Amino acid sequence: MGIPGLFQKLKRSKMNGEPWDPLAKTDVHFEIDILGTFFWFLISQLTKGVDPVRVGESLANYLTNFFDSDQDRCTLHMDGAPTRQKRKARDERANTRAKTRQRVQKDLDIMQRRSNDGKWTSQSIVHRIQRDTPRLYILTEQTKAALRQGLATRYQVCPCQGEADTCIAVKIKEEPRMTNGNGGHRIAVSADSDLLVYEDIPYVLRRNPTSQEYSLYTKTSVIKALDLPSAAHLTVLGVVCNNDYSPNIEQYNIGKNAKILRGVVSAGMTTTAIFRAYRKEMRNKVPGFDFESFNPARDIFIQMNHTVEVDVVNNNDYNAFVTRFEALKQHRFQVRAQQLAQQAAQQQAAQPTAQQAGPPPQVGPPIALGAGRRFVSCSCREAYHVDREHRTDDLSFFFLPCYLDFTSRRDRNTISFGRCSTRRAIF
Repeated sequence: MGIPGLFQKLKRSKMNGEPWDPLAKTDVHFEIDILGTFFWFLISQLTKGVDPVRVGESLANYLTNFFDSDQDRCTLHMDGAPTRQKRKARDERANTRAKTRQRVQKDLDIMQRRSNDGKWTSQSIVHRIQRDTPRLYILTEQTKAALRQGLATRYQVCPCQGEADTCIAVKIKEEPRMTNGNGGHRIAVSADSDLLVYEDIPYVLRRNPTSQEYSLYTKTSVIKALDLPSAAHLTVLGVVCNNDYSPNIEQYNIGKNAKILRGVVSAGMTTTAIFRAYRKEMRNKVPGFDFESFNPARDIFIQMNHTVEVDVVNNNDYNAFVTRFEALKQHRFQVRAQQLAQQAAQQQAAQPTAQQAGPPPQVGPPIALGAGRRFVSCSCREAYHVDREHRTDDLSFFFLPCYLDFTSRRDRNTISFGRCSTRRAIF
């Protein structure tokens, strides 16, 4: 998710990044946050039942269209075990899944009732189920391990111990340029805005999720667009604004926090000093706020440190809903097939024979048949020939074997059948 609203804020400041073709750049090394860039691509494939190893291989093949697979040119990073600092994001996502679970449960109950009645469920409900169910899917550690295995068929994959973006930030801080190979700059790649605020990451390549194109954001251009004094101020802005790790002070969004940080200016101020100055000033303005809630984001963005913890997750809810959805679709077809069979039996039993029906019914006034049309059809799905010599004569001589009553309609040259499933026949 990153920092909500940061890219929109930059866009309003006329900062959209520089269009880039990664494959054409031979003097750089890309550090790609896989989940931060291709999360929904992976989910869309995994929820179709594709083996995770095959999904990883598919993504690796797709990446070759944009990034050189040479290990001196590109490294892939994927989140490892969950961290204590990201508990806020996990709790928020768990709440979102709980609401989604309720919606899917309600729609499946509607589908159950209609399927029991042999009725079609409206497409809007079916589409909602198909849209919401994948959102219940959780990437388990076993699935991520299989994805890494598939990605490793073409690319070098970093075994991140925790957050992938922190792993990338530490790597770029320790070695901003490659010491081997082409010796180029390391460039972080992600669709999230988190990587923009790390002080030691000078370049971020963002993948546009709609156009599939890439844009380069430089630290200098981002600082200028937000009118901040330094990269350290940008890092503190990321800490105190709403993010995956810590909440913001209510009503203090990116714009308001940036305005406050512009006033915290002193030569040689570090991120820690700026952060302390911000908290000191805000304690006077918002005395009831728990400033300790900023600590998880401080650990990530300033100290670049995290604590791995055990968080057992599974896809039991997702699997149960998918199984029930497929069963209801099959149940609906079975019930409808039984209803159609019963209706056909009732119609056949109610249909009179020629002996029971007596003489053919009297027809209405004569009607002129359209030129060149020589057939009439009825619910028995058979066509009956009308000789050309009788085309303009009274139709009273002609009757259908199923003895359905019909009336003439001169305006449209049609005959409407009283018990015909097609309702009309056109001459």
